[in-house]
Amino acid sequence: CKEDEFVFFLEVILKFIDKIPEETRDEKYAEEFKDLKKRVVDALKKKDPHYEVDLASCQDGDTAIKGCLSLCRWLGLTESTTNGQCEDYVETLLGYKKKEKWKFWGHESSMTPVLELLSTNCRKEELGYYYAGIIQLIERMPENKKEKYKEQLKKLEDLVADKLTNEVAAIEEEEYEDDDVPLPSCESGMTIEEGDIVTWENYGPNFA
Repeated sequence: CKEDEFVFFLEVILKFIDKIPEETRDEKYAEEFKDLKKRVVDALKKKDPHYEVDLASCQDGDTAIKGCLSLCRWLGLTESTTNGQCEDYVETLLGYKKKEKWKFWGHESSMTPVLELLSTNCRKEELGYYYAGIIQLIERMPENKKEKYKEQLKKLEDLVADKLTNEVAAIEEEEYEDDDVPLPSCESGMTIEEGDIVTWENYGPNFA
């Protein structure tokens, strides 16, 4: 990845470690995950000494945890209420072969990373992070694959861009919603009369 993408991908690693089932994380690869997590956190803190780890709390699959929905559902790409998948969107990808059909050849479809992210469950406050992830994954696809799924990718990019625009607008509205509130006034016996700055007659500086 490029240097300006480094922090993003480090956080991706942390989030995916957090989503690994407890029994696998604690028993089978405990030391490996512990070492990897430490290396990632150290790298993040090297970039920002005040960095605090904020891991995702939503598990993969059809989770029933309140507030956790698949990115696919957040984007409105499916009418299904099942989390952890995005089959409705997959059906629109003409020529796409599902992951298991690529195993024989030892590689995967260029759309697989995008679909896996769309199938990831997250909370509303994490959406900006996942929206950015979708855009980056699309940008990194080979040009011939972008052309193959041109129409579907364009719709997805436009949808994500609209969501990001709405989020930014909501944040700005929240920041400036008190602009009409008058500033507090302080009473003072001192009065400034018109012309003071020009004539120096009232309370003006004395250069004598």
